[in-house]
Amino acid sequence: MVKAMKPKTNPDSTWEKHTKVVSDELARKPTGHAYSGRTVKVLPGQVYDAFSRLDGILKRNKVRKTVQVQRRHEKKGDKRRRLESQRWRNRFSEEVRQRVELVDQIRRRGV
Repeated sequence: MVKAMKPKTNPDSTWEKHTKVVSDELARKPTGHAYSGRTVKVLPGQVYDAFSRLDGILKRNKVRKTVQVQRRHEKKGDKRRRLESQRWRNRFSEEVRQRVELVDQIRRRGV
């Protein structure tokens, strides 16, 4: 049985090939703009669904929270204290979640 050998390629030709593939792919896609991640297509008669999808995107990206924080200048010390407090709250809620999970596991065992 004779195996067909692949022609050897040098790194430059491989690089050119991949660059062409990527540039063609980028040329087919529209460029982004300021609202790219917050754009929802509205179909006729489905305005409520579009608003719901947009609301979900805004919640996931924490846009409203960011706008609220950036509405006024926050002093360096205040920002540091706020971030420490947020980190503490996140750690605390994670600990509570772990403890509740542990209690649930113990209850499932029937102890």
